Amino acid sequence: NRNDYPVKHLELLCSFGSPDGRYVTHRRHVIDGVVRPNSRRTFRHMMVGFVSINASRAKCSLLSADWA
Repeated sequence: NRNDYPVKHLELLCSFGSPDGRYVTHRRHVIDGVVRPNSRRTFRHMMVGFVSINASRAKCSLLSADWA
């Protein structure tokens, strides 16, 4: 969080790809934790839902966040 205020409700978009380069599954996930101003936080063991068994790689991007 590079802002001068805390953020919460982080919405992620995760895409899971197959070995041949195609993306096979896309999932959105909201994290309810708070990230303090000018800091980082690691969220471990996130459940994003069903993912295809053909997925061999993953990439997640931040879509949105709210002021805490």
